Amino acid sequence: MTIPNDAASYDIVVTNIAGSITSSLVTLSVVVSNSTPTPYEAKLRQFNPVSYWRLNEASGNPYAYDYWGGIVATNENVTLGVAGPQPPDFSGIETTNTAAQYSSLSQADTATSVSLMNNLAQFSVIGWFKHRRHYRHPQRFVRAE
Repeated sequence: MTIPNDAASYDIVVTNIAGSITSSLVTLSVVVSNSTPTPYEAKLRQFNPVSYWRLNEASGNPYAYDYWGGIVATNENVTLGVAGPQPPDFSGIETTNTAAQYSSLSQADTATSVSLMNNLAQFSVIGWFKHRRHYRHPQRFVRAE
C-alpha cells in the first residue's frame, strides 16, 4: 500500500557494539503505479521485464522512473514532456502519453549505475522510436535482440 503522505526526508541509523552512525537525509518520492495498466502496458508486463522506463516524466524532471524494477535513472540534456505515441495511430496507449526527446545521443543521456543485464548472455530491448523524417506508416516499433 502506498500512502502519498510517505513522501518526506528520511535517514537511517545503524547501531552495533562499535557504536552508531546516522546517514544523510534523503528524500523519498512516492511514485504512483498505474494500477489499471493500458493494454500496451499490460501486454508488456506479461514478459516480466527487468526494467520498464516509460520516459513520460514531466519536463525538467532529472529522473526517469522504472515502473517495474524500481531502478531510477538520471536524465541529462533530455527534453521531457513532448508528445509521445498516442491513439489513434498507436492503440492501447493513453491519449495524453508523453515521451522523452533525445536530439543528439552524443549529448543526451538517460543512465543508471545499476547493472541491468544480470549476467545475461542474451536480452531484448523493446521501444518506440520516432525518427525526424516523416514516414507513411506511423508505427515505429523496434525490437532488437
